[in-house]
Amino acid sequence: MKKKTKKNCVFCGSTRLTGEHFWPVWSHPYLAIYPSAGRTRELHETLGNEFYLAGPSSRTKSSHLANLKFRLVCARCNNGWMSRAEEAAKPVLVKLINEERCCLSLEEQEHLARWIAMKVMLAEHDRNQVSVTPQEERKKLMEEGVIPASFDIRIAHHGLEQKVGYVRRAITMMMGDGTGKAPEIAENTVKNVQDTHFMFGKLLVVAGSSNANVRIEDMFGVRADGLPRIWPHSSGSLNWPPPLTLDFRQVSDLARRLDYFVAANKTIWLQHPNSPIDLSFLGVVS
Repeated sequence: MKKKTKKNCVFCGSTRLTGEHFWPVWSHPYLAIYPSAGRTRELHETLGNEFYLAGPSSRTKSSHLANLKFRLVCARCNNGWMSRAEEAAKPVLVKLINEERCCLSLEEQEHLARWIAMKVMLAEHDRNQVSVTPQEERKKLMEEGVIPASFDIRIAHHGLEQKVGYVRRAITMMMGDGTGKAPEIAENTVKNVQDTHFMFGKLLVVAGSSNANVRIEDMFGVRADGLPRIWPHSSGSLNWPPPLTLDFRQVSDLARRLDYFVAANKTIWLQHPNSPIDLSFLGVVS
């Protein structure tokens, strides 16, 4: 029988792990969760729009998606700094879930962004070799509350009936200089760009991070007044809800913005499909 790989806390490295709800239990009444037919989580492994590598692999559960738990953090982190970060963000989250008209201060935006970064870092470690955030950045968030500069975090108000949803994409890519010469990439890089979207009531979180020479803000998006940025800080306080409420098409297009970005650029280099971990790259031409 194959021995299971022992997992460590993604923040402090401890081996005494506990489960952490992605959607906090306190939020469930706000999300009006009803009995459901269960949920299916699928993993698709592709390379841009060109190559199909593996999958989809799927896992089916009988409980609602809002009950999703990740056993990736230790009790000390879960009940300590992570709990404090969530408590700081909770008043803001309640306002947004309830669609209250409000003005979010820079401090409130930062509390919310810190909580979102924590959730992104947690979920990205659900499977091996798909995480992007380096250990030093996770440690800085844990010890100092520092949100990585590589993160671009935005929020939107959506008009869908669905109140809980999650999609994440991760890829290894670099922008070339147009000469046809493969760009250099750090050794042992598996994934270096990720894009995570999740619904929390009528709040849609759009969080990307890049450890490559790719700017998340250059990716396809909707009008700026429909997707205000809360990290890095923009112009100051933020009125909620924003002027634009996103419809199904806009939400769906946003969820695929990383794919669109890759397909639209002639100078992007991706890992070669026959060498998914090494430094062999394939230039993509649209």
